[in-house]
Amino acid sequence: MTLPNLDLGLKGGRVMVTGAAGGIGRAVAVRFAALGCRMALCDIDAVSLAGVVASPPQESGGHVAIPFDLADGAACRGAVSDAAAALGRLARRPRV
Repeated sequence: MTLPNLDLGLKGGRVMVTGAAGGIGRAVAVRFAALGCRMALCDIDAVSLAGVVASPPQESGGHVAIPFDLADGAACRGAVSDAAAALGRLARRPRV
C-alpha cells in the first residue's frame, strides 16, 4: 500500500499512530518513518506490533510499541501518557 505525499508538516516530528500493526496504520507508520518521525506505534495486537516497531526505516529511530485497546478509555489516556513520556511532546495523533 502506498500513501503518496502524506507529510502533514510532520517531518522529523513525534507522532502516535493507532492501528499500526497492519493495513493502513502500518502503511502510515512506514511513511512517517520515511519522513524522519519518531513514533509511538499502537495496536491491540502486541505480537504483530512488536514486528512493526522493528520494521520501519530506522533513519528516524526511537520508535516505541504501546499495545492497548482503543475501546478502553483509561487505556487510551494511559497510552497517550506513555507515548509522551517516551517521545516528548507529540506533534499529532493520527488515527487510522
